[in-house]
Amino acid sequence: MKVDIEKLHDAKALINSINSAGIEEIEFYENGEKLYFSAELIEKWRFIGLNNTDFITTDYYLGTEIDQSS
Repeated sequence: MKVDIEKLHDAKALINSINSAGIEEIEFYENGEKLYFSAELIEKWRFIGLNNTDFITTDYYLGTEIDQSS
């Protein structure tokens, strides 16, 4: 595996930028389409304790629940 250090730093900076914003300030897009989330889903997310990128990578944005026991 070849890793370009500059790309790794860029990726980390992007993740930090996403996670430092308020989730309600972020416009998420998938396949070029803007995604919309209910206020209830966003409010429930606030109390989970994970970050904005986890909102997407855990698929919580799809309305699935997270198993917090692991």
